[in-house]
Amino acid sequence: MENKILMNKKVLWISVASVATLGVAGFFFWRYRKKKKTAQDLENLPESFQQVVGEAHPQEQPQAQVEVQAEAEEPAQPQIPPHIDIEENVVYLSATWCPACKQNKDTSEKLYAKYKDKVEFIYLDVDEEEAKSYGYQLQVKHIPSLIFVNDGEKIDEMVGPKSMEEYEGKMAKYFPELFKKKAKISPKSKAPTRPNIAENNASKESEQKVAQEPRQETEKPAETATTKASANGITEVEIIEEGDA
Repeated sequence: MENKILMNKKVLWISVASVATLGVAGFFFWRYRKKKKTAQDLENLPESFQQVVGEAHPQEQPQAQVEVQAEAEEPAQPQIPPHIDIEENVVYLSATWCPACKQNKDTSEKLYAKYKDKVEFIYLDVDEEEAKSYGYQLQVKHIPSLIFVNDGEKIDEMVGPKSMEEYEGKMAKYFPELFKKKAKISPKSKAPTRPNIAENNASKESEQKVAQEPRQETEKPAETATTKASANGITEVEIIEEGDA
């Protein structure tokens, strides 16, 4: 009797396990068929509907399409501005939206107006395409900035608002010929003194008299030479002036 009960329990457990296995297998088979049918339905739809369905169910998109979208969502690297030949010696960079640039606007404009015709000077806004090349090549990191350039390379830089005296002090360092002091010419007197006519006439008459007088040459007395024989046989020469004779 007990053996029959044990046999019935085994059969029961085997039956339950078989039904559970069939149920799980049937569930996965049904899910697989559903996905396959959905994929076939999507292929038959127009392209516009496929895009809408793909956005609504991103988990069902093919793996290749997801990878392409991931690459498209990556931030683009900043583009390097085109290279230009910097021929200027002074470059000023600023922006209209920069508070410090607004504070320095009057001084920078006066500086540019004063020296634009004396040195190679360029005044740029950083939002301009040309200014981007200048900023990249001169390695400008802050504005407003006044850069001094030699052969296309930065040699000095003044960053931030500055006074006119500070700018001109730096200009005098690199362009000393612009600040050489010129000799001052004394102004002419408004009421010039009149010449003394009498003194001028007297001086002219004295000059004429001197010119008319003959030049007297100083006469030197004639000299005569006499010879005397000395006791030792040496002849001595004695010079006697005619006046003394």
